[in-house]
Amino acid sequence: MEPALYNAARQPPGPGQGLLAGRGPAAAESAPKRRPIGPGADEIPVFSRPERDGDTKLIASECCMLVLLGPSFAGSPQGFAKLAELSGLVTYDLRSRIKPGWWGVIRALADKEQANDLVARLRREGFPVVSVELDCAWNPERRFVKVQALRLEPSELVLRVRDQEMVLPYAAVLTIVRGELGLESRSLPRAKGSSSSAFRVVVVGADVGVSRDGAGRSTDSFQATDLHFHTARWIARIDPRTADLASVPGTVGTHARDLEVVTAEIASRTGLRVDQGFRMSSLSSYVMESHRSATPAPGSMADPHSDRFDRYSRLVGEAEAAAHVASR
Repeated sequence: MEPALYNAARQPPGPGQGLLAGRGPAAAESAPKRRPIGPGADEIPVFSRPERDGDTKLIASECCMLVLLGPSFAGSPQGFAKLAELSGLVTYDLRSRIKPGWWGVIRALADKEQANDLVARLRREGFPVVSVELDCAWNPERRFVKVQALRLEPSELVLRVRDQEMVLPYAAVLTIVRGELGLESRSLPRAKGSSSSAFRVVVVGADVGVSRDGAGRSTDSFQATDLHFHTARWIARIDPRTADLASVPGTVGTHARDLEVVTAEIASRTGLRVDQGFRMSSLSSYVMESHRSATPAPGSMADPHSDRFDRYSRLVGEAEAAAHVASR
């Protein structure tokens, strides 16, 4: 790929136009047709769908649609009462699922038409809702591309990926997702029931450390920020352990602190909120690692150690994209 291909667009992208049109930063003429395009495409594993049962669990042979309520929901008593009336759920149940400020799951439905009907009914009453397929969390086309370095210019975000510089207008960024990421051990089966540790908030200023998930499994965790784009399928991941963030004013060489500074500055320049609901949103409970098969199929590219934050980030990106389309 020629560097010029990355620096071609200087205006906010329109539908099907701009730097991020298609499935990656540029489409080289030599790339095979129908092949997902993006830096490091050959190095990013493919994820499969989960197998779940029950109200919050997917039956493998069925399509599971999540009806999601957006973070702009104020959470007033009147709002919860109306939401209960329209969804057929009790207010207490909804309050346990919905946390204002984060994406929350109202219902998980096997029937797509039923999900769309519920979304239409809620939208008519002014609720910020969308529906997404749970399978999006394991979508192999939603690839994570590590950022090697970045610069924040007055009107452009400059990313260095795969030893190439990409110049992006800030308007190209759809949403920003920040959370904890790490390889989850499957040495112990997941315990039944919930744990407060499974929904702990990301601690700003904490660096790489060892934590335990709801099943008591040791996890080497660190914080990362994902940038989702309007017209790209790949996702830019800012990992402070490997990305050069020194060009951003306010960085001091501490991983978590620098990530906080860079994330806040990107949010300020794009005018976007930062989703930090990984440990608070009910959406996170639908992408548990324990619902994946421990043994990938022979010849499969599936990664048995795919992280829960990967899947959460994908779903938030899909929800924000759906909300953007609905707002037009």
